[in-house]
Amino acid sequence: AAQGQFNAGIDDALGADGWTAEPAENLCGGAISLNLWSKQFDTGSSYSIEVVGDTMVGGVIGTTPCVQLTPPTRSEAVGGCAGLGVDWHPGRTMAEGILLYPDKDYTFENVPQVLLGGTYIGSHCWPKAGTWTIEYQAPAKLYVWAAQGQFNAGVDDALSADGWTAEDAANFGGGALSLNLWSREFPTGSSYSFEVAGNSVVGGVVGTAPCVQL
Repeated sequence: AAQGQFNAGIDDALGADGWTAEPAENLCGGAISLNLWSKQFDTGSSYSIEVVGDTMVGGVIGTTPCVQLTPPTRSEAVGGCAGLGVDWHPGRTMAEGILLYPDKDYTFENVPQVLLGGTYIGSHCWPKAGTWTIEYQAPAKLYVWAAQGQFNAGVDDALSADGWTAEDAANFGGGALSLNLWSREFPTGSSYSFEVAGNSVVGGVVGTAPCVQL
């Protein structure tokens, strides 16, 4: 729906009824900037909303939902990590409240739904600048998280420049640190490497089976 005078209350109606505001920077129609909302319907055959104003500019797009064909497992998702001058811990199942490092007291908080049940691999302390290599079994979807601020060590810049997607991860944290989350699907291949520019990066990777549309 259009932003501003031609929205006709669409944003308020959808926001109040459980729809999700999607990132849609620069989405527009003609000279009008547009907002985008989504909601999954597992049952039913129709949906209605009340439009409170005249001259509404909007529309709807329907897609089939994506599902995971198989649950993520350590052998199918992410197999291990190497590099940055440290050893890496074995894979663990990602869940709310697990430790970032088995030998530290920092725990994950507000873990995004897309990570739950995936395979998490983190490093020993403390990684140095260098090449971070992630081993996986395709097809897989990888999620890399990294601390915001001084312990990001250029991870955000490296992943953004190489086609990774910044995920909505509001309030995702580890200990006292706020975390950013990036994702990318790998339909083929077995490893991925990128350069970490700074020392003492706080980050890790979670692997899941990719979603497919039925």
